[in-house]
Amino acid sequence: TMKGRKNLTVAKIVIPWVMAFIIYLCGVGVYVVLLRLLLPADALNTSIQVFSESFLPYNQGELLRNLFVFGAIGILTVASFSTWISSIAKKSSKAIQFSILTILGAFLLGVFINIDAPIIDVIKILLPGGATFSYLQFVGLSKFPMITLYGKVFLIPSILLIVSGVIFLLSTVFTALNYRRR
Repeated sequence: TMKGRKNLTVAKIVIPWVMAFIIYLCGVGVYVVLLRLLLPADALNTSIQVFSESFLPYNQGELLRNLFVFGAIGILTVASFSTWISSIAKKSSKAIQFSILTILGAFLLGVFINIDAPIIDVIKILLPGGATFSYLQFVGLSKFPMITLYGKVFLIPSILLIVSGVIFLLSTVFTALNYRRR
């Protein structure tokens, strides 16, 4: 029936989000608990300028909170993108391969490749998972986190949020359309 297909489509879209967020929450929860147990009580109040060249007025706790938010948004974007790829692919093995290669590419670009070229920064921003893997680089821990576009200056983390939101919405809409069409 039409109503049953709608419920199945919603379940196929929402379940990967929930699973990805729960797995992310468990991993980050263990990390935060270990930080709280192993570090002194006021260690998270230390300024990030102590260990980096950032000009942002963050302390360790605020940086950790921002990393959590960007990581959650990045993980949900990756889950939505992978669900869309799964809805397109004929074989599940091809969907898994393409999703893993996309995530691995975003990880390698975000963590290991530190080429100071605008096109590399654009690729890092546009890949699903770019918000998760490139955030530390773009908050100024290794470079100036600003970009100019048509004479306007933008903070790169805000662009990461906008691009991740657009990828999330487009992937969700295309997934719903693909599942409804079948």
